[in-house]
Amino acid sequence: MAYMTNQWLKSLSKTHRFHYPVSVDIKSFYLLEGTDWKRELWEEENDITYTLELEKKEDVGYGSGEPLIEETHQRIYLTQADVELLIWNLLKKTSRDMSNEAKRILIALLADTSEDE
Repeated sequence: MAYMTNQWLKSLSKTHRFHYPVSVDIKSFYLLEGTDWKRELWEEENDITYTLELEKKEDVGYGSGEPLIEETHQRIYLTQADVELLIWNLLKKTSRDMSNEAKRILIALLADTSEDE
């Protein structure tokens, strides 16, 4: 479970906008390849190497006496440079708290030069 702000925030705002964190589930979108050729073409043209999908379930009221839960999502499209920067920053901030087993797995993944495809 991760959290994101409920709206886009302005960095140079003159007025404070009320915002709060909402819980989201992080999904790796690469599992759904082949489902949307227009999106895949756009990703290829823009050198996108990884797509991160954030999904939120929200109670939107009642319909026919049943609670209505709407699933919404946002996607973050990352280039290889973005992925490398994100990994670097995540490791820099969290590596001290990683278990030794997680570190061994990460080292093995980084050392593996074989192609998955």
